[in-house]
Amino acid sequence: MPPLETARILGSEREIKLTDLNRRLPWFEHEDRIVGFAKASDLVSHMSKSVRLRAANGVDSATFIECGSTFGDKRVSAWEARKRVANLVRQAWELTMEAKGLGIHQQAGGRKVFYVTPELTKGRGAKVAFLDVDGRKRRKGLNGRSERRKANWCYAVGMVPQFDEPQRIELRPTIVFTDDDGKPLDTPARAQRLRMGFCRSWWNDRWRGFLRAFLALVADGGSEIKLPVGSGREVVVSATPIMFSSPAGLSDLAPSIDDDPIEDPDDDLGETDDFDDEEVLV
Repeated sequence: MPPLETARILGSEREIKLTDLNRRLPWFEHEDRIVGFAKASDLVSHMSKSVRLRAANGVDSATFIECGSTFGDKRVSAWEARKRVANLVRQAWELTMEAKGLGIHQQAGGRKVFYVTPELTKGRGAKVAFLDVDGRKRRKGLNGRSERRKANWCYAVGMVPQFDEPQRIELRPTIVFTDDDGKPLDTPARAQRLRMGFCRSWWNDRWRGFLRAFLALVADGGSEIKLPVGSGREVVVSATPIMFSSPAGLSDLAPSIDDDPIEDPDDDLGETDDFDDEEVLV
């Protein structure tokens, strides 16, 4: 992770407002400092339309997360330091996902999730190639349409940085339903009902395939997801999920996956939605 650098605020301005211009790099305000991953000189120029700054001191990110530090008169505790760095990483993630063209949906409670639009996959239902946990190449759709429910669906994730070992980002999956113009449904109750019914029979193998296809998409098929933070620096995240071993468990590595029909619990006829099964590439 890049080092943290600071720039001192010259004047009495505080609580600097976020603007379309200054939000293009991750930063936070601490006492009389602006802090970010970018070089201090670049923070000065980047924030010039919002506040006058002068380059100041910096700190190693790993040390800051573990021990905290003192930027100004007040020390930042290790607990607060983690929150601050998590905020910077979240900003970098959001800026990168926006730049890649993912849709943005703000859930109740204010959490942002990013969803895979048809434009991003070159058509609704178009499939994304990825390498599955068993080493086989597969293709999977990350969006589609339910004609019976008259709704479009898109795979989406929220992101939470974690600094316990192993340091990681946690992706929280969900499904965003959109209207025919590609806008998320503005009726939360209907979206929740669709989610409960449409996703009712989706099990771990399907969600795992969604996750791996999503990671392959945002990593542009590479092994890493790079989050620019300014000054040519990046937060680099592996595009392969962390694997854990357990002495006991259930196997979901059966060759045939994603072939369960999607049942509507409110449909007495037991009809199913059309849903593109996952393809195996040979």
